[in-house]
Amino acid sequence: MASFTFGPSKLDITYLLAHNPCPGRESDFASLRKVAFCLRWVDEMKLVAVICLSLVFSVSVASDCMSQGAAKKLQGVCFSSVRDNESPARQIHSLPSAIEADVAFASKLANSIRTYTISSSSYLIPEFCEKYGVDCIVGVWIGPARWQNEAQIEQLVQLAKRPSSRIQSVIIGNEVLHRADCSEDQLIEYVREAKAKTNFPIASADTWKAWVEHPRLAAEVDILGVQIYPYWEGRSVDSAAQYTLQRISEVQSLYPEKRIVLTEFGWPTDGESLGQAVASPENAARYMREVIPLLEQKGIEYYYFSVWDESWKSGPEGAVGAHWGLFESTGVIKPAMKDLLPSDIVSGSDRSPRSIVFTLKEDEGRNAPLQELAVGKPASETADGEAVPRGAGLEASSTQVGRSSYGSLRPLTAMPRKENKAEDSPQTDNENSEKETPAKAEASSVPKRPSELKRSSEPKSSLEPKRPLGPNEMYGVCLSLFRDGETPHLGITPTLSELRADLTFASGLFRAVRTYSVSDSFAFVPEMCQEIGVDCFPGAALGKYPWLNDLELEMLIRVGQSGNPKVKALIVGNEVLHRGDFSVEQYIQYVRQVKKKVQVPVATAELLHSWLEHPELAAEVDVLGVQIYPYWGGLNIEKAALNTLESVQQLQKTFPDKQIILTEFGWPTDGGTIGEAVASPENAGRYLKEVIPLLNQNKIDYLYFAMTDEKWKQRDEGGPGPHWGLLTSDGKVKPAFQALLPDNSTKGMDRPARKLNYGE
Repeated sequence: MASFTFGPSKLDITYLLAHNPCPGRESDFASLRKVAFCLRWVDEMKLVAVICLSLVFSVSVASDCMSQGAAKKLQGVCFSSVRDNESPARQIHSLPSAIEADVAFASKLANSIRTYTISSSSYLIPEFCEKYGVDCIVGVWIGPARWQNEAQIEQLVQLAKRPSSRIQSVIIGNEVLHRADCSEDQLIEYVREAKAKTNFPIASADTWKAWVEHPRLAAEVDILGVQIYPYWEGRSVDSAAQYTLQRISEVQSLYPEKRIVLTEFGWPTDGESLGQAVASPENAARYMREVIPLLEQKGIEYYYFSVWDESWKSGPEGAVGAHWGLFESTGVIKPAMKDLLPSDIVSGSDRSPRSIVFTLKEDEGRNAPLQELAVGKPASETADGEAVPRGAGLEASSTQVGRSSYGSLRPLTAMPRKENKAEDSPQTDNENSEKETPAKAEASSVPKRPSELKRSSEPKSSLEPKRPLGPNEMYGVCLSLFRDGETPHLGITPTLSELRADLTFASGLFRAVRTYSVSDSFAFVPEMCQEIGVDCFPGAALGKYPWLNDLELEMLIRVGQSGNPKVKALIVGNEVLHRGDFSVEQYIQYVRQVKKKVQVPVATAELLHSWLEHPELAAEVDVLGVQIYPYWGGLNIEKAALNTLESVQQLQKTFPDKQIILTEFGWPTDGGTIGEAVASPENAGRYLKEVIPLLNQNKIDYLYFAMTDEKWKQRDEGGPGPHWGLLTSDGKVKPAFQALLPDNSTKGMDRPARKLNYGE
């Protein structure tokens, strides 16, 4: 600090004279200091005058510097697209459209963004960065659950297959050692795996202290991500900027050959005080104003934390956790930050909170999973207590049978089959058509093949027709893909390697596969189908929660817009009307939302009776997916195959201009008796042996349910629920189906249960 003494008093020239706050204006300040040095030769009055003029000049230059900075982007910012009412801890993830809007906004704020996970829709961020011209560092979240960590690494490997010029590096773990979520050895193992399986520079991000204490990890990574928070260390804002520089310099001196990036730093605008650190907008602005010029002078790469406030963090980090943003969570800029950011973004953005229609519940589990995700909604029975069983065919719908575990779900009414009696009144054409034999039905309405699937307003596909199916050859199969230990109710979805293994095995047996969701790991299934060479019918899992439906629909639209030639149709929902999850009017809106944005045929999958009751829904879709289960209808096995065929043909005659696929049918190998229907391996084998030739001969395309057993379905469907597979859940072909499958598949596959272990 320059100072001059006049008698007993001491006059100090301000901090602006001693420290240049504006890089690029060094010569101006050097001249100013020379003037100050000469002031000792003038009298006191002149000295005061010149000092005042000098201070005015200093403030002017500093103001000019800050206005220049206002038009300058930050080097990097920490990016999360979680909005109010969303929470990764509760599996309420951001919509792709919201993430894209946030990336577009962040691209005006900084030259690069840093992310924290590639789960759910976050894996799309590099794609959006490519679109909006902003670089990114991709984060892979590492926590205490090894099964989740392994899933993240697998998604990173899949992401690496997508070319992107914007991915600058990958960060494996964020403050993992600080939280002690796993050991240094385990983290090193993840780092090595990422380095071996991708070509990206690999980093890990942790506190400055963790890097001082863990040189072995530092030796493994290409980049050290250092995180420094003077606030969390109780430092006064007066010394915060210099303290940040001091700590990162310390890490640099320990690892002079390593590239070091300041991956997090910032100051909260609200919350409790910590030691001498006071959370306030003024302190946050001061810290940012002082520290960034210092970092840039030293050539230190940095990522400021963060763009927006995140309300969900008030739980794990206390009240202060929700207030680290430059902008409010709703997108409004904080007034204290206006002069520090590019002028074209100070107006902020629209980040309205998500509408979540149920109360969030706390969970004591380590991962705080949401306990109920889109489970079928119970409803009252009809006045007389009767209900049409789930999936009942034509004959079963007019027969009173024993109640199944689905009896508590929404009852249905059915169009009963009319008997050909002489005393009947004159019949309409539709009634006459109901009495036609299967042979007549085939002649009058030839089903369309998957190669002919088309949009209702578009010409037929130009794809070449496939070769005809043999008498016992199967066209397609339903893949739910959950293994033992996995369940959608807790968000435990298959890993990508598990998905690939199942798809590869299915491709040797079937020409097409159907899936039920396009979020989480299932988002990668369509591109895997293209790689493997099997047709696919991806579906959106719609239920009673609109916020989940919105995510599924946006992801399904993306699949439809991908240009993937293996995608034959998009299936919007599965038995929604049967469960009563929402109204048919809402269903139609969802279908229209998808059809408006894709050229791929759009279908829905419903029970026969739902289609007969709701022709207005049938009018909206390109393809009617019908699901027939003689077992649930209580039919004797002797009638099951023919009833399945007749049920599909009834739908073909009711909607002669529509394309129809049998999207589910099957028979359980265990689980009890309903009416005359007995669940057994023998009956399941007989049904398959009898029904497949009928469907093939009548050119009805179908997706058999299912390839493998699924134990998690015990909860929703009772005894039969886990026993619909051709294979057991661990991949063994059931003896009843051995003679019906190709010789090369009878050995089955290795399908071990998922190990959900924590820590080591």
